[in-house]
Amino acid sequence: MEAIPISRARIVVLALAFGTLTITLVLFLLRDAAAPPAPEVGRLFALLVPFVGLTFIPLVFVVRRILLAGARKRRAENRAHLAAGRLPRELFQATVIGCAVAEGVGLLGAVGYFLGGSPWLLAAPVVAVAAILAQFPSATRFAEALHPD
Repeated sequence: MEAIPISRARIVVLALAFGTLTITLVLFLLRDAAAPPAPEVGRLFALLVPFVGLTFIPLVFVVRRILLAGARKRRAENRAHLAAGRLPRELFQATVIGCAVAEGVGLLGAVGYFLGGSPWLLAAPVVAVAAILAQFPSATRFAEALHPD
């Protein structure tokens, strides 16, 4: 099975976090300059952001569990990859999927704020960046994940 250098996986995670922060900052700065806020749209996003988060986040755990099960089947090979500083494909996929879902929910909150929503919607990108950085790849963490529960 193909493996990805851990450094490359770290770059992907940092790019997702930095992209979320950058887009949120741009939307924050452009909110009043772009168009008059639409409070009714903002109220819709106030409901939509938690709904999307509560719907997709459990799916991430299901997908992660499936991918980890696949990685555990080749435990010895994958431990060798980790020892060599490479990330097995399943673990890379689990990381990217989790980060992408967090980024999506965060950007949804930023767009909701931009369109006239409450400043509380900016909590979504902050939580998203924290969730993305919490998934920062490390060989130690992934080696522990390969142990059966």
